[in-house]
Amino acid sequence: MSDAHPVLALLTDFGAGSGYVAQMKTLALEQLPGLRIVDVSHSIPPQDLHEAAWLVYAYAQGLPRRERTVLAVVDPGVGTERRVIIVRAMEQTFVAPDNGLLSYVLEADRGAEVRELPPAPPGASCTFHGRDHFLPLVLDLLEGRLDPKGCPIREAHRPPGLVFHPAVRGEGYAGSVLHVDRFGNLITSLRGEHYLAVSRGSNPALIDFDPAGRGGPLKGSEAGAAPPAAGVRFLLDGAELPYRLCYADCPAGTAAVLLGSSGHFEIAVRNASARESFGGAIRLDMLPGDPGIECKAP
Repeated sequence: MSDAHPVLALLTDFGAGSGYVAQMKTLALEQLPGLRIVDVSHSIPPQDLHEAAWLVYAYAQGLPRRERTVLAVVDPGVGTERRVIIVRAMEQTFVAPDNGLLSYVLEADRGAEVRELPPAPPGASCTFHGRDHFLPLVLDLLEGRLDPKGCPIREAHRPPGLVFHPAVRGEGYAGSVLHVDRFGNLITSLRGEHYLAVSRGSNPALIDFDPAGRGGPLKGSEAGAAPPAAGVRFLLDGAELPYRLCYADCPAGTAAVLLGSSGHFEIAVRNASARESFGGAIRLDMLPGDPGIECKAP
């Protein structure tokens, strides 16, 4: 191992406080006492690949680029011949079933490399590959017993319905909801680089995600220094919403668009749920023009 205290981030749909998670952690720590384990989430709805795909991407995207390993197990095909893949992206390592769970990670880093890992060993439980297949593979990787460069390169499975990039709409973009957080905020596919393209009059069709950035070109203090300049409008299903720097900038019960910590624009209603106000199947357009000034009630 190059790192005596490697970080292993776990994401599953096994449930908070699950004995399944505890078994995996126990085996990992018994074999690698110096291992540091981070729980990304174990509360993903059962077999919900959309939720899992967002959370594993948002976790990795929101951290500095450095080596860590992410093991993601949301696996409706457990026990079948579905593949297991290892992905190098965002300067990190991801291990997961090849079922679309890493789709957003792959879209965010077009230079990502996908390789197929060995199949489950004899005797592995057909219902618990997280413990008997994925975890041993990860531990072998961390201890240097498995060299992924010797594994075949593959194309990852991309299921329909996982749409990471917004559509081009005239001189701007039409974003869709990728995730609803626990506060009811609607996190969309519109990102900082899309705002820059619209505000600068660039050709929207030529703008792509910057895998080297953190949330695209609009990042860090630059993202939170000031609202977008005049020339950018946000339309929620045709009705204009204002842009605000933070949730407290709107009166209670009013709606606005904010640039979240993930680098994605989100729709929020102060002290309420945007999902309950607007539903989840919405379209947020980012178009040229003067932005709204006052917050508008939903």
